[in-house]
Amino acid sequence: MITVRLGLLSSILMLLCIAGTAANDTLYIENLTVPQMELVVIPVHLVNDDTPVQTFSFHIHYDPSIMTFDSEGRGTLTESFEMFNACQINPGDVQVSGSDSMTGIPAGSSGTCAELVFAVTAGYSNLDLNQPTDDIAGFNQIDGSLYTCIPEMAWLSRSLPETCQAGVPFDVNYSYQGGTATVIETSETVPIGWTVLEPSWDEQSGNVYTWFQALSYCTILPPHAGVAGEYTIAGETVSIHGCNGEETRDITGDGSIYLWGFTPTPTPTPDCLHTGDVNGDGSLTSEDAQITFNIALGQYIPPYMEQCAANCNGVNDVTAGDAQVIFGAVFAMDSCVDPLF
Repeated sequence: MITVRLGLLSSILMLLCIAGTAANDTLYIENLTVPQMELVVIPVHLVNDDTPVQTFSFHIHYDPSIMTFDSEGRGTLTESFEMFNACQINPGDVQVSGSDSMTGIPAGSSGTCAELVFAVTAGYSNLDLNQPTDDIAGFNQIDGSLYTCIPEMAWLSRSLPETCQAGVPFDVNYSYQGGTATVIETSETVPIGWTVLEPSWDEQSGNVYTWFQALSYCTILPPHAGVAGEYTIAGETVSIHGCNGEETRDITGDGSIYLWGFTPTPTPTPDCLHTGDVNGDGSLTSEDAQITFNIALGQYIPPYMEQCAANCNGVNDVTAGDAQVIFGAVFAMDSCVDPLF
């Protein structure tokens, strides 16, 4: 569930309104437009140019058919208050109070004294401030309002050809999906080694391309030596709407394409010859027997061809018996499975 906070523009307008009043100490709520069927945070603002505040209490009246009180929240000016409480007195009436015997809210402060969470349905409600008491009894009051709107989002759907050819550009087409929101950013992640040719992008990071707009198409170039197979293209869009602000959503539609390209030929494994010539110098010597003995003891891990040569008898793993046969072959007293010559 989304918690909606106020925009900067609304705050500026309210502060301009306050500046035009005679009172220097003001308690006010902004006029809010929020998505319906959500949890929203309603800040109560306090500006005390002249009066320090250590104890305060006030009520907020609202339409209980539109709004339901959910939970209390301290404001930026009351985070360190010794006592803070907000509770529903009756449906449509929440009382907020706070007290701090130490610092309180010094004169010349500006911020929020409470941030209250409400569940809203759909419609309009006044947000009326009532019964300010204690240190804020003489404060100017400016009521607010709450209007719900229907959240909207938009995104793109991708259309890919079924196949493409290595080294040959192809086009990706997009169609607009969703409601009245405006797509303000599109990003696509192409396979590593693939390149977007057009339209010109605004940002690139590795194989991620970003445009600060909606796309109708883009042209992609697979590498000339691309390996044949199925490849994935993934991306997302950011849309904006006056009701719910920015929303990010994955691009829908086609997400993979088959590349007809280069099919690598596997390197054949050479024949495993049991010659006894472990060091590969073309002759049998006592060094070959010594290396084989070290292999048998696990003191040396040989590459593939040396392992084959050391397995002189061609049976299972390399053992001390293979070293003995190789030593005998040096003096023509024995031989390995595969003669060296």
